[in-house]
Amino acid sequence: MNPFVRRVSAEVDGRRIEVINHWFKGCAVQVDDVEVAQSDQKLSLTEEHPLIEVTVDGPSGPLNIDVRILAILFVQIELRVNGRYVAGSRLVKEQEQ
Repeated sequence: MNPFVRRVSAEVDGRRIEVINHWFKGCAVQVDDVEVAQSDQKLSLTEEHPLIEVTVDGPSGPLNIDVRILAILFVQIELRVNGRYVAGSRLVKEQEQ
């Protein structure tokens, strides 16, 4: 286990989505083990805006993936798909419907 690497993953609509954050290299999103987006930004101090946003095809329609990271003393990662929380830390309060 590398203390500089943090991973969060979830399976959504039959697709395996993984966020990999490396303290020195930035953040990447993989879908079914293929990198679909990345950011070289190494530090985020706000959870209000996604660090990475990407849309991929899913069996039931598009999957809008956004990754939010809060890093102050330690890294918290939230993985959201189609606007809903799926894995990691809960950084964004869900809107009441």
